[in-house]
Amino acid sequence: MKKTKWSILLLSCILAITLTGCAKQASESAQDLTVNIGFIKTMSPAYLAKEKGFIEQQFAAKGAKINWVEFQTGPEEFEALSANHIDFLACGNTPVIVAQSAGIDFKVVSLYSTGLKNNVLLVPKDSPIKTIQELKDKKIAVAKGSTSYNLIYRTLDQAGLQPSDVKLIQLAPSEAKPAFENNTVDVWGIWEPFISTEQANVGARILVSGDDLKMPSPNFNITSTKFAKEHPEFVELYLKALDEAVSWQSNNANEAIELYSKVLKLDKSIVANIANNTDFRNDPVSDEYIKEQQKTADTLQQLGGVKNKLDAAKVIDNTFINNVKKDTKTNK
Repeated sequence: MKKTKWSILLLSCILAITLTGCAKQASESAQDLTVNIGFIKTMSPAYLAKEKGFIEQQFAAKGAKINWVEFQTGPEEFEALSANHIDFLACGNTPVIVAQSAGIDFKVVSLYSTGLKNNVLLVPKDSPIKTIQELKDKKIAVAKGSTSYNLIYRTLDQAGLQPSDVKLIQLAPSEAKPAFENNTVDVWGIWEPFISTEQANVGARILVSGDDLKMPSPNFNITSTKFAKEHPEFVELYLKALDEAVSWQSNNANEAIELYSKVLKLDKSIVANIANNTDFRNDPVSDEYIKEQQKTADTLQQLGGVKNKLDAAKVIDNTFINNVKKDTKTNK
């Protein structure tokens, strides 16, 4: 009996030491964790959360550090994600489909914009192009694998044209801007803030937008599958910070315009126009937008934009954002 008591006591001590060691190891691993976050300088909840320090506040409470990595386009972000150089990114719908087609392992964890007015084909002020049918034989600048690719393909389809009927010039925004302004290209497939800046600065015209075609170009928040499995709590903390950003902008519209004006180095009137063209949210990806993604994936596959047939729903994971929304309701 005495031996049994000593055995139980010894087992209890070993268990206590083991649990303490595990807790310490978890604490140390969190403190040693550096989360790499990709960002694009644009009006978005993720970029606002960066500038306001909301993400740092959430992560610092758990002892984690952040390393910010700037990109120009979504495809560039996905290349970095694929190489394990970043853990989070935010981008439009076409890069998501291209990345899925390439076999990159990631999860879409929330929707941050419908993108209806945030994706257009621009033409110069004095361009003779008035209709989408007149795109035949024209040079169109577009960032490789970007969300504007989808708009171009859908526009050509609407006009009864094939991708082979136009010349796509793959240029990053920093390269496309001078090419467009110097008339080296005829059309520019682009998004905000470039839409509003080109309209204000050089009188560019919108030939067609996603809104005209009733074609959403949803924007998403994304993490790597590896990071989501290893650090699910940080995925939720990231999304909580984005909720803070959405709420702050909604309640401080004028301050938000001033902040964006400063960090983007744009006139306040241009920023206000961008704000009018952009809807901000941090929501689960609804069936409506999953269907829209599937439609886009099918269109790109049919037109040769991606090679393989995809199931768009496979990369959607609403678990984290649903948990965040549930916690928010509980704490109210």
